[in-house]
Amino acid sequence: MRRSYRNMASQLKGYGVTVNFGLVLDTFNIYDLDNMIRKWERSFGSHEIIREVAPFFIESHWEEGVIPCAKHFPDCGTIVDSTDSHEKTTRSILTVEFKETYKHVVTNVDVPMVMTTHNIVIGDESELPATFSPYVLSILRNEIGFGECIITDDLTMGSIRGETLKTTINQGTEEVFLGHNGYSMRDILTHSLNAGHDLLLFKNLSQFKGDNEGFQDFTPEEVVDIIYEQVETGEIDRQRILESYERVEALKGRIN
Repeated sequence: MRRSYRNMASQLKGYGVTVNFGLVLDTFNIYDLDNMIRKWERSFGSHEIIREVAPFFIESHWEEGVIPCAKHFPDCGTIVDSTDSHEKTTRSILTVEFKETYKHVVTNVDVPMVMTTHNIVIGDESELPATFSPYVLSILRNEIGFGECIITDDLTMGSIRGETLKTTINQGTEEVFLGHNGYSMRDILTHSLNAGHDLLLFKNLSQFKGDNEGFQDFTPEEVVDIIYEQVETGEIDRQRILESYERVEALKGRIN
């Protein structure tokens, strides 16, 4: 198993890839056929198997100079509705056992990055997606004790940008927008960074809500300008940006 993961990391390194988002720590429920983790077989399995196998994946990637990113937090394996956060809002349960598994992994192995998810955690009074929830990220930071980089999941997903539908077009799967009932780019940046993320992940910067309720494409420079403006106005905490900068720079320094 270690050899297989090391070969994977070696191939990624050969192509110039420095981060692997493939370390899925979500649980696998064999009885929930509609769950996105179960349906796509994206999990190692039970808590016991996750604790056993995750270290092989992580250590093998470090040996090849590739950063392993654990995902997701909270658990996508406990989504309670038959929905997919790639398409629309989902709700999930954050169990004690899942928190214990995460704590075991990040305490015993060198995990440099964790990816959150867009699920709304049942019991979180804010009713915000975990991506935007200081409550959820405080659990990861304080209760679990994770002090390294936290990255969002893709912010173009339907549960954040607006509902989408996956459909087959010309023998390929494509996303079709059902409507833009999601968050504006400004809200996404404000909530994600203030919640405690160090890195924001965008598949693209197309068709987000602008400040005037219209839909527009953004450039990376425009996104940075919005963040800079929000720091200047106090919408985003300046200390948060400085903390994230230190974490990201430290992680970049570990890439061979």
